Amino acid sequence: MRFREATVDDKEQITEIMTKDTNEDGPPGYNDGSLAERFLSDSQVTTYMIVVDETEIGFMSFSVKGITGVLEKFCVLPVYIGRGFGF
Repeated sequence: MRFREATVDDKEQITEIMTKDTNEDGPPGYNDGSLAERFLSDSQVTTYMIVVDETEIGFMSFSVKGITGVLEKFCVLPVYIGRGFGF
């Protein structure tokens, strides 16, 4: 497993992961790309793709507020849930 910093080119992949992670029934922004775009364009949020065997299986977005780190969003593809990639 490795992490790489996400770029705007990852918007569609992040949207796909969120949509599948929420069984295609998440709140507004999960499946239309607007939430992914918000994470990727916000200078206060850092997003990393989770990569296993060259496959992007998930992502995590976090911010730092003062001295506190905040996990904004964490999603993995359903097939990887329960396999030690989350918490």
